[in-house]
Amino acid sequence: ANTTPKISFTHTGGAIFTGNVGIGTTIPAAKIDIEDVYADSGSAVENLQLLIRGSQNDLNPVGDSCGLGFGYAGTSAYVKTGIINEFTNSNGTSSLHLCTSSVAAAHVITKADARLTILAGGNVGIGTTSPQTTTGIKLDVIGGIGAWAANNTSTLNLFNGRLVGAGRQIANLVSYNGNGALDLYDSAN
Repeated sequence: ANTTPKISFTHTGGAIFTGNVGIGTTIPAAKIDIEDVYADSGSAVENLQLLIRGSQNDLNPVGDSCGLGFGYAGTSAYVKTGIINEFTNSNGTSSLHLCTSSVAAAHVITKADARLTILAGGNVGIGTTSPQTTTGIKLDVIGGIGAWAANNTSTLNLFNGRLVGAGRQIANLVSYNGNGALDLYDSAN
């Protein structure tokens, strides 16, 4: 008979599981396997299979955060990537930060390690945790943007509005043959 316990409870209220844990399934395929079976009534159904809440139990969570960290077994001091939710308003609206760290020593990611940030209003920042919210600007990049084509030419077309077509193109930025030259054309050319 197997005498190894499948679940052990600690004196501090924790639990230790041996094997896979299933929530909504009796045959978990991973360490934690969450299955949510729901009836679709013909429209897209959005259910949260995993809900993570901040640990502060107050009505003003501004500055608090919660999230997921990714590290390796054996130590909790090497968490180099993760997703952090930062509460930015007392009504619970938040910014989402995708974080990575290149620190060679022990390090646990923080909001300072954010590489991509999405604000509650949809503005996106790459290289900044506070992308500009100027009217009409949705992407704020601190650093360079590269675009390469197979034949060593790069083209960036800028358009006014969402539709591409006559009268909407406002600029072309073109670099030829990797020679470093950058030409700017307006929509008339």
